[in-house]
Amino acid sequence: MNPSEIICATSITHQHILGVLNTLLLNRSKKIEGQLKILDAGCGNGKLIIYLHRVLKQIYPTLDIALYGFDVSNHGVQREGFLENTIANLSSQIPETDWRSRIFCIKSGENWDFHDNFFDYIVSNQVLEHVHDKRFFFSNIYKKLLDDGYSIHLAPLTHIIHEGHVDLPYAHRIRSWCGLCAYIKFLSVLRLGKFRKHKKETGISLEKYSEKHADYIYFWTCYATENETIKYAKLSGLRADFRFTAEFYSAKIRNIFRMPVKYVYRFREPSLFDAGVVKILRYISSVTLVCQKRNIY
Repeated sequence: MNPSEIICATSITHQHILGVLNTLLLNRSKKIEGQLKILDAGCGNGKLIIYLHRVLKQIYPTLDIALYGFDVSNHGVQREGFLENTIANLSSQIPETDWRSRIFCIKSGENWDFHDNFFDYIVSNQVLEHVHDKRFFFSNIYKKLLDDGYSIHLAPLTHIIHEGHVDLPYAHRIRSWCGLCAYIKFLSVLRLGKFRKHKKETGISLEKYSEKHADYIYFWTCYATENETIKYAKLSGLRADFRFTAEFYSAKIRNIFRMPVKYVYRFREPSLFDAGVVKILRYISSVTLVCQKRNIY
């Protein structure tokens, strides 16, 4: 298929996840036949599911693409009733699928409501920084993946300088709630961050904004370091590395300069290049964690 014919993504993160997924698909030693089962862990509004469904059907017309998703109902990131809106949106965009049998809500600490050894791939987009029990998260990935299956996660690490949820540097590194609230308030007075935008849209006061967003960072984010992330995946029985992190940044650059989109990356096994490049890029933006359910020793 001509790349120019592929549906364009509205998000660079979605485009990149597709690129990694497509690259791993094309380079599997055992080709997938029949049905390709993919889980979006933390599916939110379902836009990534819609994009992957449409593009993968274009690229692999003979495969039965089966996408599933779930999100957490008692986490402050999502508003009450969001899943009904997600299912309604998916049903309007892809009406041939019964999404009520594919999209689920769980509570924090509950096991994922899917069969074990079921999925070929599991993906997540900007989710890991909100997961408090990462050992539990990766153990569920291990249980739900088929042998030799992959999971792909795009998310920022603790090392990142710019905290995107409040648009301020190092906000996620402040452990004290009082210090965090004061920090957000102080930088907002200096016209940094998202306060002016929120005030224009909602009329919120500086005090209320600072308190609300301090609560968000304090209660609903849980950043991990590079080493911690690898450790949690390893303890769950998964191979883990940060290959394709550089490709996310090259995708951003290609977008800025309006260069053709790449839907397949150059496949490579984890290398010293990947280990080195993540040491730099982890400070700038999200990294790409790739896990595989495989152990031949």
